[in-house]
Amino acid sequence: MLFRLWRSRYVLFTVIGCFVLLLTMSFGVRDLAQDG
Repeated sequence: MLFRLWRSRYVLFTVIGCFVLLLTMSFGVRDLAQDG
């Protein structure tokens, strides 16, 4: 049970991390476009 909870939490953190990375990348691209 605990292992399953750990796994789900790990997956959740991974998804959140990917989402944040995507957001940061999109913001960076937007800044680059404004710079150019």
